[in-house]
Amino acid sequence: MSYELHEETLYSTDGAFLAGSDGIDIDSELGDFKSMLGEASLTPLALKGTGTVFVEAYGGLEKLELAADESYVLDNEHLVAWDNSVDYSIERVGNLKSSLLSGEGLVFEFTGPGTVWYQTRDLDALVSTLAQRMPGQGQ
Repeated sequence: MSYELHEETLYSTDGAFLAGSDGIDIDSELGDFKSMLGEASLTPLALKGTGTVFVEAYGGLEKLELAADESYVLDNEHLVAWDNSVDYSIERVGNLKSSLLSGEGLVFEFTGPGTVWYQTRDLDALVSTLAQRMPGQGQ
């Protein structure tokens, strides 16, 4: 996807940033405990300034336009990017051990106004499926 920034910030998850035009400052900001737990990346990219940024996803890329005080829950493995006007929290689904050790069972709750982008497929799920089918992996 391409996105036009106008003196604003777009955050992208690890690996989602593809390119940016002149006028875009790419800053690796140390994520807080929320983003680390949510696997939004320990160092999410802050794409700042004025210009065009390109972000990629696995599968289709969907856009959520959240109205003021509207909330949406999103699986952490599907999150791609969000603008800086969106508030978010992270909720654990399942037990603490599985959440901390694998990142499984974590969801983001985004609250508008603002925009969030997510991918329709989970790359980790594909990798896991392919690994199980590799010779010598206990078919």
